[in-house]
Amino acid sequence: MKKFIWLLLLIPSLSWSAVCTPVSAGGNWTATGTWTASATPGPLDSVTFLSNSGNVTVNATGCQCAYLDTTSGTHNFNITAGSALTVASGVTFGTGITYLGSSTSNLYIPGTGSATTTISGGGVTIPWNVTFVGTSPNYGFLANLGISGNVTLSATVSIGGNKNLYCAGNFYNNAGMVYSSSPVTISMTGSGILACLNYGTSIRNPFFINTSGSVTFGSTVTFDATTFNYTTGTVNAYTNTSNFVQFTNAVTVNAAGMTFYNYVNYYDNNMTLSSGMAVSNIWLYRGDPFFSYVILLLGGYPVTVGTWQQNSGIVLSCTAGTTIVVNNALNMGGIESATGTGSFCTLESITGSSPIYLNYKGSPVSCFVNQTSLLMSRLLAIQSLITAPGH
Repeated sequence: MKKFIWLLLLIPSLSWSAVCTPVSAGGNWTATGTWTASATPGPLDSVTFLSNSGNVTVNATGCQCAYLDTTSGTHNFNITAGSALTVASGVTFGTGITYLGSSTSNLYIPGTGSATTTISGGGVTIPWNVTFVGTSPNYGFLANLGISGNVTLSATVSIGGNKNLYCAGNFYNNAGMVYSSSPVTISMTGSGILACLNYGTSIRNPFFINTSGSVTFGSTVTFDATTFNYTTGTVNAYTNTSNFVQFTNAVTVNAAGMTFYNYVNYYDNNMTLSSGMAVSNIWLYRGDPFFSYVILLLGGYPVTVGTWQQNSGIVLSCTAGTTIVVNNALNMGGIESATGTGSFCTLESITGSSPIYLNYKGSPVSCFVNQTSLLMSRLLAIQSLITAPGH
């Protein structure tokens, strides 16, 4: 008898999972009558749409389920303005569903640790804001996904699967990304803001700007060990004088047709150009006056900048034939060598017998070459052409 009583006491504390299916009449997510089980889905329940499932409307902020599968659905699935759905372990988007929502409709997809949260389906476009959040979540894309709203990374995520994620709104990287061996390619396809909103966060997936609208860099943006590709659209890379773009750890850059505002390279980050690159304000190689860092600028494509600043300690080796056009100011040796001590600043061709070209178009007063830190003999050896008005 005592064992039976203890069993009864334990039963209320157990958590059960169920498969919840919308009835043919459909209804609001929070209404028990919407579901065949006569109960709203909980965080451990899976939601599966069948061909006879009716229209379902997410009508509150606390709606949730463990997994969402709309593969067989044929009606409407709506997240109303200001409402939110949290799906804990993955989503399969069906192509027979009509997805409805507004600019304030939200889908949250958490993930935890090494378990892979899957995103699959037939390559649909959903009209909601999507936030990837969790504890070091790992996302596996089994199909392409289009998002008409904003994409927010609120955890240090890994996004893999060799598929495509198309973002037509803002792209916010709030917590950073982890390298994936099969990364998803992220494309901004509409008008929105691109921003890394916390210090040290970087984009580590191939990133494309291919839009008929306008993309604005809303912060300093770092692309790390990946590919940046600009195809078409209006890009506003200037929102604050302190903001800059940074390519780190062997990034490949195709930016022909757009102009960055500031570009900063810290210490030893190589870059390969697959087209010309333009920076309207400062292109800065930041070094250390007491150490030497060898940096590669590969590809052989022309570079056009407002101000070229190469600090002491930087050995910049370029593909032979590279032309660097400096329109406003030249600072070789840089601020960090103001004391006249420390390591040299070097600009050279990778192929010693073939030149690179430095074409300075600014005024003589804006041309600063620190003789004590710039290795002049190396410049002569590579036959670099330095020109300035009146010289």
